[in-house]
Amino acid sequence: MVDKSLLKSWFNEGKNLGKLGKYEDAIKCFDEAIKIDPNYALAWYSKGTVLENLRRYKEAKICYNKVKRTMSSNMKKEFSL
Repeated sequence: MVDKSLLKSWFNEGKNLGKLGKYEDAIKCFDEAIKIDPNYALAWYSKGTVLENLRRYKEAKICYNKVKRTMSSNMKKEFSL
């Protein structure tokens, strides 16, 4: 069973750290969220965005591909994937 509260905490911490430019710490938080729910598309997407900020484009692409595999078609349109 997925602990939604813990999942949300890790994700929100990652978003906050990313906004502060603490990208490596943000990645760690997104990884923790992904450990809880490997199909959490928003965590994969956010991790990809942070990786792009670090110019780690190959790793970012892996994250975006994971998003594509886990999202519904309507959500893909919203994210332009």
